[in-house]
Amino acid sequence: MKKILILFLVIISMLNTLLAGEKKDVLNIAYHLPSMKNIDAKDIKISLGFWAKELSHQTDMKMTSHFYKDIKKLKKDFDEEKIDVVAASPLVFIQNFDLSSLKDGFKSIGKDDEAQNRLLLIVQKDAKINSLKDLKYKKIVRLNSDLEELYLNTQLQKDFKKDSDQFFKKNIIVKKYSKAILKLFFKKADVALVTESAFNLASEMNPQIKKRLKIIKTEDLQLTSSSYFRKGVDEVRVQTFKEQAFKIHKTKRGEQILTVFKSDHIVESKVEELEIVKRIYKEYLALKK
Repeated sequence: MKKILILFLVIISMLNTLLAGEKKDVLNIAYHLPSMKNIDAKDIKISLGFWAKELSHQTDMKMTSHFYKDIKKLKKDFDEEKIDVVAASPLVFIQNFDLSSLKDGFKSIGKDDEAQNRLLLIVQKDAKINSLKDLKYKKIVRLNSDLEELYLNTQLQKDFKKDSDQFFKKNIIVKKYSKAILKLFFKKADVALVTESAFNLASEMNPQIKKRLKIIKTEDLQLTSSSYFRKGVDEVRVQTFKEQAFKIHKTKRGEQILTVFKSDHIVESKVEELEIVKRIYKEYLALKK
């Protein structure tokens, strides 16, 4: 997730160069920093400055980045039409935005987008754990992800009327899926919540992982942070931006960056993709009543 978010910032900087020559005005892009909690400020600055030399060649069509810690301030500027594009986690959009105020945007994906957006609960094969009920008072290792925590709490509320911090003996928080898998592999935890793509990659690097670990539950979600345009932004500007973003993998620099960040290309992010997260969020609120 961290690499995807940094890549998103780099792509914005690259597009400033690719859009040179287009006589357009400023496109104001807001980044919700708490959605990027696994990225430090230094990484963000490096990403945005990656193509700093090329930015000197930009014309009137340029992207200006705005960073927000306060979602209320971001939303206020969005409502006042000071912001044209918002980059944030799916849950932030669900909790703070009327989806009818958004229009389709864009996101970066890998070669297996489905696996990146599929969550797995994995355990040791010899642990005699086959379902959620067998995990009571066990130790879980996972990322500090609001959306993943929401999914987990929704499942636990349905069956046990408890949230994760009440159900498990301990929630071990790590920054990378690979670390979560290794903690489970070396029996430092009883269960791990990871993506299918991370589990597949770890298994390719160490075949013993798939031999010793098993999947007990899967769920398809919209995990990837995306950007969405404000409805009302000039459609010419929107299409100009998208056209360049979707072609980024065809440039030499673009291909290099996508390779480094293990992404394949940029695709459209549909507002309707947020509906699955909206459903889970509403279900959780209903269960907590």
